[in-house]
Amino acid sequence: MTNAHEVQRFFSDYGDTTVRLNYDLNENSIVFDLGFYMGDFTEKIINKYDCFVYGYEPIQKYYDASLHKFQNNPKIKIFNYGLGNCTETVKIVDSADSSSIYQEIFDDFIVINIVDISDEISNLKIEKIDLMKINIEGSEYTLLDRMIKSGIIGIVDNLQIQFHKEHETEITRDYIQSHLKNTHNLTYNYTYVWENWKLK
Repeated sequence: MTNAHEVQRFFSDYGDTTVRLNYDLNENSIVFDLGFYMGDFTEKIINKYDCFVYGYEPIQKYYDASLHKFQNNPKIKIFNYGLGNCTETVKIVDSADSSSIYQEIFDDFIVINIVDISDEISNLKIEKIDLMKINIEGSEYTLLDRMIKSGIIGIVDNLQIQFHKEHETEITRDYIQSHLKNTHNLTYNYTYVWENWKLK
C-alpha cells in the first residue's frame, strides 16, 4: 500500500481527532510534544485532558508565538530547542511545520540548538512520560535509536510517531520498529503517516 493510500485512510478515519487523541490520560499525565511548532497538538490534548505538557520548538519565532499562545497555562512548558541523539547546534531551513535539518541548506538558514534527550530527561528528573508525540521531520530515526540504546524508551507509555520516508538513512523504520517490539506493542499504524506504540 502506498503512502498516498495511507494518508487517505488516515483522513477517512478522521485520525487527527480520533486515534491521535484517544489515550488514557488525565490532569496528572505528562505529555512530551516534540516538533511543537505552534502547539496545535498540545492545544487539542490539553483541551481534552488538562495534562502537563513539555513542548520543544527550536525555531525562535514559533517558540515566541507559542509562549504567547499558552502564556496563561502554567501546565505547559515550552523550550527553545529540539531533542535529539546528542547535544549540538545545527542548520535548519524554515519551512513552517515542515522545517527540517535534512533539507538542502542554502544561504537562508537558521542555527538551532539540539539537546541530548538522555540529558534532558535526567535534568528534568522525569520518571514517566504518558505520551510522547514525535514529528521532527527526519530526526526521529536517530532520536529513537538514542532512546532505545539508553533505555529511556522504557519510561514512555505511548509513542506517537510520524516517520518520514524521505529521510531514512542507515537507521530505517524497520530497524526502529524491530527494537520497539521488545518494549512496546503497535496499537495503530498508518504507514509513514502516524503510528502509536504502547509500553508492554
